[in-house]
Amino acid sequence: GWTWPPQTCPYYRTNYKGFAKQFTNSSHGRMYRPLYEHLCLKLGLNRHQDTGEATTLEGEERDVFKNFLPAFFNALQHYFPSTSCSDSNSGNSNHSTSTTPSKNVPPPSQVTLVLRTFGTDLPRVAKCISEFAKGNHPSYPGYYNTNLILEESDLLCSGWTYLDKGNSGKKELIYELHPAANDSNKNTISGDEQVLNYLQSKSIVGIQDCYPFWRDQNHAPWAGKPVWARTTTADAACSRSQHNHHHILLHNNIHNDPNDGAGGIRIPNIDISDGNCTTTTMPKTPSYVSLHGNEALGMHGKHLIRVPTIRPLLEDDWFVRQIEEARWRLFVEEDERNQKSLNTSSGTLVLSNRNLSEDDFHQDTKLPLNLHSLDLSRNRLKCIPGQLFSFSGLTFLDVSRNSLKGFPPEISQLTQLVQLIALSNHFRLRQLPLEALASLKHLRMLDLRYNSKLKQSALTTLKDALQPNNPHLEIRCTVPLPTTLQHQDSNTKLSACDRDATLLQSQLEPLSTPQLCKRLERSFGVFLNKETEEAYDRELVMKTLLQCYAEHGPRQVRYEKGIPVTHDRLSALQLELEAIPWPTTTRERPKIQAEYYMILQKPGSGTPDSARTRKETAKLMKFKRLFDLAVETMGEVDSAFADCFTALAVTKNFGKSHIMV
Repeated sequence: GWTWPPQTCPYYRTNYKGFAKQFTNSSHGRMYRPLYEHLCLKLGLNRHQDTGEATTLEGEERDVFKNFLPAFFNALQHYFPSTSCSDSNSGNSNHSTSTTPSKNVPPPSQVTLVLRTFGTDLPRVAKCISEFAKGNHPSYPGYYNTNLILEESDLLCSGWTYLDKGNSGKKELIYELHPAANDSNKNTISGDEQVLNYLQSKSIVGIQDCYPFWRDQNHAPWAGKPVWARTTTADAACSRSQHNHHHILLHNNIHNDPNDGAGGIRIPNIDISDGNCTTTTMPKTPSYVSLHGNEALGMHGKHLIRVPTIRPLLEDDWFVRQIEEARWRLFVEEDERNQKSLNTSSGTLVLSNRNLSEDDFHQDTKLPLNLHSLDLSRNRLKCIPGQLFSFSGLTFLDVSRNSLKGFPPEISQLTQLVQLIALSNHFRLRQLPLEALASLKHLRMLDLRYNSKLKQSALTTLKDALQPNNPHLEIRCTVPLPTTLQHQDSNTKLSACDRDATLLQSQLEPLSTPQLCKRLERSFGVFLNKETEEAYDRELVMKTLLQCYAEHGPRQVRYEKGIPVTHDRLSALQLELEAIPWPTTTRERPKIQAEYYMILQKPGSGTPDSARTRKETAKLMKFKRLFDLAVETMGEVDSAFADCFTALAVTKNFGKSHIMV
């Protein structure tokens, strides 16, 4: 994803944001004034000058093209070639023809232009494109293509609605398109499949997306402008899915932040029947889910492209280059997956990161008869599908990073199993069938690392039960070593309020072990071996990082003077805090040394329509006045942080001075 350079931020998020619209007239941006004037010319603000070009538009009508990026029209000409006999590249010498990357990507068989906006400017944009399609653009006088002439019926409004999901009582969030004009003869296009079918049947469509819904979800990407992807980044076989599309959203409001942006990625729920992309819950109408977190960020450059406005103003072929780069990335990615991830002829099947649950395996699910290696890691399995135990020739099974609590006794039916990988689940010793596991005479690796309930006693029990009859079996469990933070004579891990905030280790403790590894790699170029325990031993990682900091000399200490908040706002916030009806029984995070403790989640920061999100939303509404005042207070000091934070901790008598992240 795109990031701001270190120690920079948008000008409008500084204390000088009030001068943003006069930036080039201020002392901060006066040096950019010549560039600003040049950009104004590129936007067509000099169109009143007589260019001598042939056009049917006169006077103010020619301003229809004003403020549109030149690269946009160049992209239209590239993907929607002129159907007229005259050369569409003839015309203004200032116009540069498209250049595409020299990469062997098959040309698209069909292109649909979908105009997306939260505003009310669709009619103006429609008129601009229609006039361009008729050959009335001064730089493209020979261009003509009726497929780009927008009719009123091509302008739609979108919305989200909750529908009952079967007899379960659950609600499903559905994306819909409605006619922009009040036309009772036009039907609502409801659901992902209908929307996709409609979009693929058109050459050009205009959609006014629902800004109030996006705003109410705190500008979360999933609630903005949906973009449909065929697969997740780790999917293997879905290039043969029903919709062979590649949606690309080019937008200036795309950030390297999974909780902020205008575009959200939706993917189909994937089943594995015949190796195709279908779903078992709704076989005729596949359901779709939104991506969140790192999965969503992984779509940057392939389905989401941030548009820095100046670039397409200065470079006429910028949009074409970005689109072709995105097409190339997806083409290479899918080609590699098709060759490596799904190799049924050799008996290897990789179904990692498919959003699969045990319900996706049923009697009609067809798996390779010669299956001997199966990867089901990074899914939503709560139990191992019973169908798998019929594959007695299976030698490798990976069920890592699911929600499993144990193995069923039927695991003994996998008599040829050599490696059983089940790290990062929720395993408990009492749900491990020791007799069944002991019967697997060929088993050489049982990997149960990073199951927090399996401690030293569990490892000892497993070794005593399995290794006497199978001395070559290696059993892996993560046994935490005593952690000594600051106090060499203590084996107790200190809580945040008890750490010495002046120590570097205290400041690093809130970071996860993978985050510590990334800091080692990015700051010091130190890469730990991820094939061994080295990169997962938190004590070793922390020790290595502290040594790197020590070798690079003392860290610079910088003191920042705080920004005072207005007295009235602090008084209002204090009144709300004193009025909190704290519970008299239990409280959140009881291990924290505080009299009371409560967390308020920011709207849009959780998984949409989950039980937890509904619970957090109800709690937030109860303390909405307090939350709003806190956000306004933060906004006075740091508006950027007020925009991006995800949760607010409210406490009473919270221990000593401490570090919060």
